Amino acid sequence: MSDRIALTFDDDPKITQDDSVPTGTSELLRVVEELNQTPPYQKRPIRLTFFVVGVNVEKMLSLEPQLITRMVMGGHEIANHSHSHPNHFHRLSVDQALEEVGKNHDLIQHLLGRESRFFRPPYGLISQPLIDAILREFPRYQIAGWHRHDEKDSYTAAQLSRVVVQQAQGNQVVLLHGWYKSTLWAMRSIFQGLRDRGFYAVTMGDLAGKPPLGGLKGL
Repeated sequence: MSDRIALTFDDDPKITQDDSVPTGTSELLRVVEELNQTPPYQKRPIRLTFFVVGVNVEKMLSLEPQLITRMVMGGHEIANHSHSHPNHFHRLSVDQALEEVGKNHDLIQHLLGRESRFFRPPYGLISQPLIDAILREFPRYQIAGWHRHDEKDSYTAAQLSRVVVQQAQGNQVVLLHGWYKSTLWAMRSIFQGLRDRGFYAVTMGDLAGKPPLGGLKGL
């Protein structure tokens, strides 16, 4: 549907704190949970897709185990972003790549009781032979890129919000990182700006068609 947009967050769950102010996944979920309790969002609540990293999930389970429950109870989608987030995923051997994907796949399935549907390689780096191998091993997976990634170190929260909202299109996949402070502080404005323009934030699985391969490098 042309009024749907997928906001996807890489590297989660991030458990961070800056000058005693909570940041990262927990704060992002707090904003979403708060908005979803208000009338504009109650009928069509905000839904996000989190591309989680296995080592971050393992850390979360010991430090803040309720985060995964909040993700699931919020109707958000959990997707695979590798187990250890290697810097050069596209240079891994097939066996190494499958271990990275498989270890995180098993962790997600154990926690959720169901398989992930999407894999996004770290930094978008992947080769065609690795794509072929991953899809043979995990035939239900789809490789996921993105349409837009507008985060810049120089952006303020207001600047990022303006760009994301103004460039929004139906069936678009947007890449974000909840541990960027400018991104985190922009999210309330982004959610509200998108809704004002008639867009509804949905999971990647709720979009029409296959996920884009845009942003992927090394093919």
